[in-house]
Amino acid sequence: MVPTPTGGSTPEGYDSVALGVLDSIYSTGHKYTGVTNALDKYRAARRSEDAESGQDTASVLVAAVDRWGGIAALVERTNKWPTSSKAGVPKQAAAAFGTAKILTGHGLNTVAEVRAAFATAEQQDASPVKRLWLGLPGQGSGLTWTYFLMLCGVPGVKADRMVVRYVSRAVREAVDGKDARRLVSSVARPHSLELTPDELTSEITKGRLDGSISISDRRPGC
Repeated sequence: MVPTPTGGSTPEGYDSVALGVLDSIYSTGHKYTGVTNALDKYRAARRSEDAESGQDTASVLVAAVDRWGGIAALVERTNKWPTSSKAGVPKQAAAAFGTAKILTGHGLNTVAEVRAAFATAEQQDASPVKRLWLGLPGQGSGLTWTYFLMLCGVPGVKADRMVVRYVSRAVREAVDGKDARRLVSSVARPHSLELTPDELTSEITKGRLDGSISISDRRPGC
């Protein structure tokens, strides 16, 4: 299972880039039950068109939003959450539509194509897709980007607030999301439990660690 910002869990991933986009964008700052409800509404909207969403590509999502009448229509078919707590900011539906358009524009329509394009950190950092994704409203932290890749089967660490707090306590100094992500990744495989980075992140967000996993000797800069 992969972690959510609220410490819950989601399916191991999707065969649909569209569902991965919606899940990753809507998951930040909300209980996962709300995300589930939004995804169920999207699935229902697709079923009303005699289509199943389980294989929806990025381009299918873009076409559906255009066909339905734009961002406002996607809001109606998912939810009304904004991209941040600031007044007047775009809805998360707008960010989801934007990410789907970015992926479509770079020929990344299927989960297999996403996995192949972003299998390594080097590929991710070198891609303009990541830069464009992080440039969308409310996406600058990179959390939704990392989470989307995880939902597509690319291993990673979603360094949300819970993970950053845990790592900061472990190393006895404040760290940011980038350092937290690096430290969790570095300690996961060498540990005797042989947890993947995804699994270790999940253990952290669920509060299951008893202190037996130490990363205090892997401080930022070491």
